[in-house]
Amino acid sequence: MKKIKILYLEDNVDDFELIGSILKREGIHVDLVHALTPKDFLEELKKQPFDLILCDYSIPGYNGMEALKYVRQNLKETPFIFVSATLGEESAIETLRNGATDYVLKQRLSRLIPAIRRALKENEQLQKRKISEEIRDRYDFIVNTSRSFMLLINRHYRYEAANRAFCQAHKMLPGKVTGRTVAEVWGEDIFREKMKPNLDACLQGREVTYEAWLDTKNYGSRCYEIVNIPYRANGGEITHVVEIATDVTEKRQFEQELILERDRAQKYLDVAGVIFMVIDENEKVAMINKKGREILNCSEDEIIGINWFENFVPKSERERYRQIFKKLLASPEGELHYVEMTVVPHKGKKSPFIIAWHNTPLNDETGKRIGILASGEDVTDRKRMEDSLRTSEERYRTLVEGSGQAIISVNRNGKILFLNKISEKILNLSSAHGYGKRVEDVLPGKMGQNLAENIKQVVQTRMPLIREDSAKINGGSRWVEWRIHPMRSNHQVDSVLIIAVDVTERKMADEKLRQSYEKMQKTLQGIVTALTSTIEIRDPYTAGHQRRVSELTCMIAEEMGLSKDKIEGIRIASLMHDIGKIYVPTEILSKPGKLSDSEFDLIKIHPRAGYDILKSIDFPWPIAQAILQHHERMDGSGYPDGLLGPEIIVEARIIAVADVVETMASHRPYRPAKGLKEAIKEIKAGRGTHYDSEIVDICLKFYKEKKFKFLEQK
Repeated sequence: MKKIKILYLEDNVDDFELIGSILKREGIHVDLVHALTPKDFLEELKKQPFDLILCDYSIPGYNGMEALKYVRQNLKETPFIFVSATLGEESAIETLRNGATDYVLKQRLSRLIPAIRRALKENEQLQKRKISEEIRDRYDFIVNTSRSFMLLINRHYRYEAANRAFCQAHKMLPGKVTGRTVAEVWGEDIFREKMKPNLDACLQGREVTYEAWLDTKNYGSRCYEIVNIPYRANGGEITHVVEIATDVTEKRQFEQELILERDRAQKYLDVAGVIFMVIDENEKVAMINKKGREILNCSEDEIIGINWFENFVPKSERERYRQIFKKLLASPEGELHYVEMTVVPHKGKKSPFIIAWHNTPLNDETGKRIGILASGEDVTDRKRMEDSLRTSEERYRTLVEGSGQAIISVNRNGKILFLNKISEKILNLSSAHGYGKRVEDVLPGKMGQNLAENIKQVVQTRMPLIREDSAKINGGSRWVEWRIHPMRSNHQVDSVLIIAVDVTERKMADEKLRQSYEKMQKTLQGIVTALTSTIEIRDPYTAGHQRRVSELTCMIAEEMGLSKDKIEGIRIASLMHDIGKIYVPTEILSKPGKLSDSEFDLIKIHPRAGYDILKSIDFPWPIAQAILQHHERMDGSGYPDGLLGPEIIVEARIIAVADVVETMASHRPYRPAKGLKEAIKEIKAGRGTHYDSEIVDICLKFYKEKKFKFLEQK
């Protein structure tokens, strides 16, 4: 046993020295500190931590129960044992109810060493359980912070575990997902066509990756990259499929990444009952306390003098535990033994449960071995919880390591506490070279410095952060998206969780898309320039007219608050709105004076002719339709189709007004200009009947503000 620190509150120096000699004789390596008074006791507790506290029950001017109360309020987990000569049975039970670990009578100091060993062992087990719970909580947080779906599917295609992202996508509580089949969640058709073949292949031992478009209640139709990883229980037969589904919709469509987070926390409460019992050398119960009778569901008369093994141990296990009992009877005095035993309550009134026994041999005054003193607690719930924790920890560890994302946990100062295996692949960062180091010391170039600054920001603001950065990793330039989340404890950020995703492919795709868009714009501009040049060669006045109409339509569209993309479409349509006039004889286009009906009918073909020229070109705007409709009027009196207001697209309505204003305001070789004033009169007279009211009002506003000077100059 390692050296332990014990604080002993005892007003009798002789008793203190006696206990010290017993500890030394039993070979316990101990630093025994004497608190002679309550004041000494409190001062020692403030100065240093102790592994165990011994306390006399009756102290002049002070009650041992007060010392127990102070310890339980300030040092909740420190073992506390009363050592007293004046402690009766009822008082002893009261001390246990109030949190004492054990009690030892000074007349029976042979129990002291076993009691100390038992108390220290129980405290050690408690600390191990706490560590296990903390590990499980950390893995639980990591899994539920991930944006990807993380699932565990058994051989019957049923979900056994699902993270928060999956539950939120389906608008289901976690408890409603577990136990459902894949077909019940996604639908029979999706399951049969897309999922079952891949799950079957995975259950045969293959790791499968595929993509599928799937519908969820919360997000609608999305594209997911799904990875199925075979899971072998204890390294043996494949029992489950670990499925990680990552939303790659934005990656496929070159748009933004989906953000999904949420956190889930689980807490367990372990309540154990304590039994004190003596079994004599004949296997009969000689003594049992009140708590023991409650746990075993029997009265004192129903258990005292009864053979323990015949009445309270399952038949299949009796012989094994009898052999253990015999070894205990033969063991050296003072030796403590730990045994876990299945116990059947009296007359089967309750289900069997598991009791953890701490046993020590008992001797009478002559030194004869007379039985075993056993203190036990009901650990049934604890054992089930530990099994559940182990299973849960293994599942979450599998999910984290198979997530396909680098997952790193750092403290508030940026020192690495945890990183998964995929971190080496994405960031060239291994556990051996990463643990305990700052991120700026292990990540390349400015990436580490930038990440350190981002961590400081998250700690200060307590808000999650998403950033992108690039560096040379594994011999090539890579882009990484950092998702940085604060982890809180007692309302403070004590650590930060970092999820790193390699977005190099997305960045490259974005750049290709940008270059493709620029190329398309140049091509489109070339088409427009070629078409306008064609009409300019044939009729320079029509080409100039189109350019001025285009300038005016853009002014009107901007005033209407239309989008830049829509304004660009209007600009291009107005530049070519009279392209159809290439089918009209030049002598008619330039004829002075009034046109005949047949000549005007030829003029009226130009919207349809322009539509036919451009309809096969795949513009991103309704260019051909705007050209077809630019001579339509709100009351249906226009041509070529006599459309009414709601049937005329806004692009055509804007061009119609701008066309009239520019035509009347500008000079032609076959007639002088009528003037801007007459043009304004015309559109004002036709407001709401021939022309869109809003567009006319904008032109009247421009006229008042003298914004038509460019027409007068031309």
